[in-house]
Amino acid sequence: MKRTILLIVVVAAFAWPGTTAQADPFVNPPEVNHPKWITDFPYQRNIMVGFDTNPHLWPDHESSPQPDDRKALTPDLIHHEGTEDGTLFRSDWVGGEATGNGYTDWIDTAPEHSGRQGMLKLAVDAGMGEAAIHLVWHIDNLDRPWEEKHFFAEAEYFTTGNSGVDKLFSSMSSGTPVTLVPHMEMLTDGWIRWWAEGTLVPNPEWEEMVNVVEFAASSTDSYLLIDYMHIATECVPEPATLGLLTL
Repeated sequence: MKRTILLIVVVAAFAWPGTTAQADPFVNPPEVNHPKWITDFPYQRNIMVGFDTNPHLWPDHESSPQPDDRKALTPDLIHHEGTEDGTLFRSDWVGGEATGNGYTDWIDTAPEHSGRQGMLKLAVDAGMGEAAIHLVWHIDNLDRPWEEKHFFAEAEYFTTGNSGVDKLFSSMSSGTPVTLVPHMEMLTDGWIRWWAEGTLVPNPEWEEMVNVVEFAASSTDSYLLIDYMHIATECVPEPATLGLLTL
């Protein structure tokens, strides 16, 4: 049954023991695909957000920002994997906002898409006109007086329409100008592996990655399924400062 509630999530406000040992690696890791990446796996900040259960039913948490319908991610639903992730959990959240008649839903199993399980669905029904859904991933910063913030994100999604076009249009919002560089890889099951990287200078107190999923008016249902979103960040000195620290 279709849900018209938008996904809005906050990360639970405590660290989870042993997540470093259980960290999930990136398929296209940042140390290979980000030209300035420094730290080793599992990195300072490493968050895997999957949708094994329905995010619309995740319970409220006392640290949720207002309004109260923003939901909590508990440690068994999200992997806190970074080496210093425990200091950054409290204000992390992902929000969803639709324009037009767009909506979010959740799919448990979709055999027509290679049998994957647990997917967030962004959609607009046939004949309902144009629509767009904004996903906002808010990531708090590491409290260090270092000049640069490196950001990396990876996701896998399936979409109707032209799958050769980047459907997770991305930008950063932090008060620091930055351009995310996107990459796409077509998978054998018809899904797309997407990743994007960027550098924020000066290092902001927080940043938000905004994915805008747009749907044109259509006589058939249009949708995009997200299997997971995997995000890593690191706060580091600029190269000159790093050289002095090394010496």
